[in-house]
Amino acid sequence: MKAMSDEELEQMIRHLSKAANLGLSEERVGAALPAFKMQLKWIELLNTVDLSMEAEPAPVFQLKRWTKQ
Repeated sequence: MKAMSDEELEQMIRHLSKAANLGLSEERVGAALPAFKMQLKWIELLNTVDLSMEAEPAPVFQLKRWTKQ
C-alpha cells in the first residue's frame, strides 16, 4: 500500500463519513486521523500474513482485498 499524506487520509475519512452518513465535523476528522492511521497499519500488517481464505473472517478478507488494489 502506498504511503498517503495526512491530507489524503483526511479526505478519505471525509468520504467514508459521507458514505456512512455520519456528518463528521472538520474537528472530528482531524481527531479521527491518528486512529485511522493505526487501522491502516493494522490492515497493512494483516496483508503480510498469508492465511488461507477459509481461516480468515470475512471482514478481514474483504479489507485485505480492498487495500491490495
